[in-house]
Amino acid sequence: MKRYAQELTQSLLNLNLPGWEYESLTCHHIELVAKLVPGKLGSKNAERLGRLVSYPLKARKAQGDLFHILDHSHAHIMRSLVAQKTIITCHDIIPLLASRGKIDIPVTPNEKRAIFKIVQRLEQARAVIAISESTKANLLEHTRVPEERIHVVYYGVNPNFTAAPPTGISRADERAALLAHYKIPAEAKVLMHVGTTGRYKNNTALVKLLKALDKDVWLLRVGSPFFDDEEALVDSLGVRDRLVQAGRIYDDQRLAAHYRAADLFVFPSIWEGFGWPPLEAMACGTPAVTSNVASLPEVVGDAGVTVGPHEHAALAEAVNSLLQDPVRLNVLRQRAVEQAARFTWERCGRQTQTVYEKVAL
Repeated sequence: MKRYAQELTQSLLNLNLPGWEYESLTCHHIELVAKLVPGKLGSKNAERLGRLVSYPLKARKAQGDLFHILDHSHAHIMRSLVAQKTIITCHDIIPLLASRGKIDIPVTPNEKRAIFKIVQRLEQARAVIAISESTKANLLEHTRVPEERIHVVYYGVNPNFTAAPPTGISRADERAALLAHYKIPAEAKVLMHVGTTGRYKNNTALVKLLKALDKDVWLLRVGSPFFDDEEALVDSLGVRDRLVQAGRIYDDQRLAAHYRAADLFVFPSIWEGFGWPPLEAMACGTPAVTSNVASLPEVVGDAGVTVGPHEHAALAEAVNSLLQDPVRLNVLRQRAVEQAARFTWERCGRQTQTVYEKVAL
């Protein structure tokens, strides 16, 4: 969400439209709480109080003709604003879908309560920006937000994600250095995945995929750690020696190098509001194999391969087929770059500005 806020704000500023000014209001944790209660508990409470108490108070003092809440999880801020002047970007309603049995993932009572309150604010807002047609369809089916108030505006992809390394070295040399860093054999075939914490990321499918493939296939994973049961599955299936957990990577150019080092990007999510990692991978010239649900077919188009998130055999067959077919893989690499080029932050900014102008009438 921080990336979305930064990229959208900059793209709006770049439009340089006469008569329009943009001011950002950010939420910060309360330093005093963190000092009084040291450790993780203090940090957590400081963040929570900043989000739920300090942020709405700051919003109440804000002056503007329009207000745009960039993350639906902050929809509670609308209590401090004028609903008829407020736009909310909805990235997904996964907890609501899970609570209604649409998605087979666990959802806590707190998540249920939070998402129902968020939906109430979405229904009150003057306009809602959905980040995909899939998210729009979810809103129409599971909330009372009128269709005429929902506007689909896709994310963009940062220019740091490119098919060619920016440092002047070849892609092959960059890959060789990165594989050596992680002690992955130079001749290995490399799958990559980027994931945050969340059961909908379907990490069990990744582990089972690794087990189903040849011993020369490795998985390079960036992001949050696995859950304990997922780690146990890694050990029980005996694939620990072909799994590299790279952890979180916040530098775009370093992350892009990881994308370029992979032969394929694999993303078997059970659901996604958009699916940013496949887009970044494609911009780096790495084809994606994703689930065939929610927004993912919108993102990958004909530049990737999609299969059911629970069809483990089909996923293994799709990945193995591509790894064994360099000609088709090269075709998909070119298509991937072309598909990713359709998603720009300039376009996102212009379409968001169009929403502002409609609301301002």
